[in-house]
Amino acid sequence: MVRFTDVEYALVSCSAEQAGYPVAVYVRKQAITEKLHVHYNIVADIAELRDFARQLSHIGNNLNQIAAFFQQRRHPISCHAGRNQSLHDRPSRYAERNCRTGR
Repeated sequence: MVRFTDVEYALVSCSAEQAGYPVAVYVRKQAITEKLHVHYNIVADIAELRDFARQLSHIGNNLNQIAAFFQQRRHPISCHAGRNQSLHDRPSRYAERNCRTGR
C-alpha cells in the first residue's frame, strides 16, 4: 500500500492522466521502473503558429540588419567609406560638443 498527501496525489494523478494510465497502474509501473510511453495530444492553431513564425522572422531580419551594420563599421567597404567614416566620427563629435557645453 502506498500513501500520498493530497498534493502528492494530485501530482501523481496528473502524471498518470497525461500518461494515459489509471493512478494504480501508473504507480505500479513507476515502482518497478518500467518505461512508460507518454502520449501527448498537441492541439495548435495553424493561423496562430503562422503569425508566431512571421514575428520570429521579423526579429531574425532585425538581428541580421544590426549585425550587418556593426560588420560594416568594423570593416568599411571602399564604396561606402565616406558614409562609414562619418559614422565613426559621430561619437567623437558628440563627445566634443558635450565637453564644450559642460554636459
